[in-house]
Amino acid sequence: MKIATKLRLAAFVPALIALVVGLALALSYGSMEDARGKGATAQRVISGVNDLDDLVHTYVIYHEERPRLQFVRERRAIEKLIGGIRFKNSEQQRLLDSIGRNVRSMGRSFQRLVDTCEHGTSARKPVLLSEAEERLAGQILARSRRVWSDALRLDSMIDDEIRNAQQRVNALVFVLIAVTTFPLTVLLIRMMKKTTASLAALHRGTEVIAAGDLDHRIGLETRDEFGELARAFDLMTERLEETTVSRDALRREVEDRKRAQEALWEAENHRIEFYRRLILAATDGKLVITDKDEFARLDCSPMREWSVRNVPELSAMRDEVKSLLQTEGFQTTRLYAFIGAVVEATANAIKHANGGTARLCQHDGALLFLISDAGPGIEALTLPNVALVRGFSTAGTLGMGYKLMINLADKVYLATDSAGTNVAIEMTTQQRSEGEASLSRIAQTHGAGERP
Repeated sequence: MKIATKLRLAAFVPALIALVVGLALALSYGSMEDARGKGATAQRVISGVNDLDDLVHTYVIYHEERPRLQFVRERRAIEKLIGGIRFKNSEQQRLLDSIGRNVRSMGRSFQRLVDTCEHGTSARKPVLLSEAEERLAGQILARSRRVWSDALRLDSMIDDEIRNAQQRVNALVFVLIAVTTFPLTVLLIRMMKKTTASLAALHRGTEVIAAGDLDHRIGLETRDEFGELARAFDLMTERLEETTVSRDALRREVEDRKRAQEALWEAENHRIEFYRRLILAATDGKLVITDKDEFARLDCSPMREWSVRNVPELSAMRDEVKSLLQTEGFQTTRLYAFIGAVVEATANAIKHANGGTARLCQHDGALLFLISDAGPGIEALTLPNVALVRGFSTAGTLGMGYKLMINLADKVYLATDSAGTNVAIEMTTQQRSEGEASLSRIAQTHGAGERP
């Protein structure tokens, strides 16, 4: 048997004892309260019979109406009290029935006494009338003595019943404690001895294994939690013995992996730096690949900020940027070139990251448009294609790409990683780029007032 089962059993037995004892006490309390109520009824009957005796004497002496009415009310109260209870014990019920008959007989005798006193004729001699009254009064008193005697006996039997109930409860509690305490004590003592022995064996085994003897086995075969723990220790020791390697070899392996990881990081950094220089050279310094920290240095006090998530918001932002560029005095061709780069950069944020945040500000004598998104970023291997191939898109969609932005803007800054992409488009009001020349030719063909 497992220790958890034994402990649950040890906890369940006292709870069961408490439940049984509680039920026994509740039942005995209810029976004793019932018996006490019936005993109080018997006492009330005795007190009422004494009152009836006093009222009979008073009426015989004074022949007044008040003691007669009091006798009738008291007798009816006693009869009602007796009629409201029943006993399971046949002897007690017999005594109760006897009390009821005697009380009713007392009532009839008292009525005859009243009739004798109130309706006696004048022809009847006073001596004869007095003898009749005494005889009836004696019958009433004799009946009251029987009632009194039966009520006393009934009260005594009820007291005996209460004492017997208390004794039965005490005996039940004692028997339950005696019957359960001894087996529970034996069970706990045996469990304590087995637990102590198992702990000692586990302690010795772990000390031997900790000293380096991996051939040692605890070998505890008990079918409880300690046996399971010992078998787990033995299995662990066996596997540790099979797979253990020297500490130096493990350290060398860790160092080799660390050097390999550092070499990979260094190679990746060299490759990224190579791409940066290659792209910078290939674009005549117009596309600068940077990181988030360097990009943050471009930040400035914004003239206007936008949150762009869809094409309608992009169109509204484009109109506002155009108005701000006109205020800054941009030439028409440079204005549309800047707007074209802004639209392309913002459209990329919408396609790849469901939109982003944009702002327009002045930086080192030029206007700077910055757009940031929380998309997946651009992988390092695709940076040359993104920067140099016209229309290349990592989303697999048709678009003009970064090549167009490079042609249109004076300079483009790009910082990207797995947390998102940041693009900054820089342009002055007067300097012209090759993209502007192309845009100028388009404007001359379609009219200077149309958008590209």
